[in-house]
Amino acid sequence: MPALIRALSVLTPVALLLWLAWPTVTAITAVWLDDGTYSHGSLLLATCAWLVWHERRNQPWPAPRPWWPGMAILALGATAYLLSLLSAIDLLQRLLLLPLLLSAVATVSGLPRARRLLFPALLLSLALPVWGLLIPALQSLAVLMVGGLLDWQEIPARIHATYIRIPAGDFEVAQGCSGLRYLLVAAAITLLWGRLYLRHWWHTLAYLAIGIVAALVTNWIRIYLLIRIGHETEMQHPLMSDHNNFGWYIFAVMLVPLFWIGRKLPHRADTPVTASNSRTAQPLWLASACASAIVIGMGVAFPADKTSSAPAFVLHPPLPAPPTSLARPTADSWTPVYNGLDREWQLAYRHPDVPYTLYLGWYAQQRNGAELDAAGNTLAPAPWQVTGRPAACPQQARCLLVSDGRRKRLVLYWHWANGTWIRSRLAGKWQQLRSRLGGTPDAALIAISAACNDNCDTLTEPLWRAARDTFDDVAAQLAARQAHDAQ
Repeated sequence: MPALIRALSVLTPVALLLWLAWPTVTAITAVWLDDGTYSHGSLLLATCAWLVWHERRNQPWPAPRPWWPGMAILALGATAYLLSLLSAIDLLQRLLLLPLLLSAVATVSGLPRARRLLFPALLLSLALPVWGLLIPALQSLAVLMVGGLLDWQEIPARIHATYIRIPAGDFEVAQGCSGLRYLLVAAAITLLWGRLYLRHWWHTLAYLAIGIVAALVTNWIRIYLLIRIGHETEMQHPLMSDHNNFGWYIFAVMLVPLFWIGRKLPHRADTPVTASNSRTAQPLWLASACASAIVIGMGVAFPADKTSSAPAFVLHPPLPAPPTSLARPTADSWTPVYNGLDREWQLAYRHPDVPYTLYLGWYAQQRNGAELDAAGNTLAPAPWQVTGRPAACPQQARCLLVSDGRRKRLVLYWHWANGTWIRSRLAGKWQQLRSRLGGTPDAALIAISAACNDNCDTLTEPLWRAARDTFDDVAAQLAARQAHDAQ
């Protein structure tokens, strides 16, 4: 079979998979361009392409041979991906992308060829925006280690959550200060070094562990030095306002001993192996056609761009009944941040027992980045922080205590999707999927809040009694939308 036909047979289903997964691909590349944590993504993609070319020169590809059981794996993977796309589960989409591409290669040209791509896929996974799950643990570890260093140096510091307060000022170990970016880059460097030079896989794992520890220590030193400089200069040093490159300078210095260790580990002597180029007994074009048909069929059966054809829906802010009256919200009042809302309002109410605010954020239809559980959505935007939860919550509500350091608020909130009150993130995604497959497309956040001091735990019932009528008004309007769409 001519080389061009073999290449097209493999590339066609891969290209169709990329077409199917294009929303995820564009989302990943957007993160590479906008988020410094994953700014190494483009370089790592080019490195993986070079690695495939380099290893192909040293060791020819094994003879292609379709792997027919892979058709079932490809169909299941494509179905899982499309369901995650319809329910806007970004993390699952990104986790499935590389396994889907590998399954297409394995199906059309065989497992031996797919195995040759496992390491480049592993390396490229370090550029996928899925590692944010590690950030809270890395933040806590950084605060713990830096707090220990400050105590050892006898610099007075008070630590609360991710904040470190010294006499000269306050520091926050934010998400960007967790050290994840250094960890991912160090992991990529050590894995690539091990693949190219080291003798055994356990040497590579040991080198990877050393690189990860070195990256974390780099970040701890960076945070400690910034705090120390702020302490010595009364927060007047330019690094207090611009320290983005400071950590990379320390990281570059750390690479010198890291590479020295890499050179001391046992290296291997390359012995290229010549693979058999015997002609495959089964035509690749048939496997390629079947795999392509599966991908196209899934895209037709589960179109990811379903949109609602329902007419515009108007939500009316509820008017209070005596003894409640409307008030004017203050400019610096607590307000949730939910991205991509189609409608949003916040009203303040005076009630003899509990003055309160009612917030509504409404999506006409949930989609990637504009959904109840989108990554950037928060009920405690800066400077507010979640400080606890009341002992009990009223009917179907979820409760939070938030504070900005000076003020405290009790928040009762509800998520609504597909005509159902949502109690958990998993349930929300399930209802979001159902809505995309034929349910009610809209979704909403309703939040009721009131100022509190020492009475936060005992305020839930009085707040619920005071705000019940306005909440019921909004809930009735949402239910009317559901009934309208069901007609």
